[in-house]
Amino acid sequence: MNDKQVDGYIGGSPGPVLLKLVLLSLLVGVVLAVFDLTPWRLFHYLRYWFEELVGSGMEAVHRILGYLASGAIIVVPIWLVIRLINSRKD
Repeated sequence: MNDKQVDGYIGGSPGPVLLKLVLLSLLVGVVLAVFDLTPWRLFHYLRYWFEELVGSGMEAVHRILGYLASGAIIVVPIWLVIRLINSRKD
């Protein structure tokens, strides 16, 4: 990959993109601290909510929703960061 392809892939030059990610991570960390949340606690809240929703009689659905929640905890923030980076580029 040449430099132009790398810039296009990550949304800009590596330095400014890294700075944006660091600042966004800091902002999200402050917001989570204000609400007394940690990523681990948030994960447990979501998992508990899904467990209550599914109930004890639907083990297969429970397992699938658990996988969905676990994956979403990782995928959604990454998607949001990418969308934020792309929206600034436009």
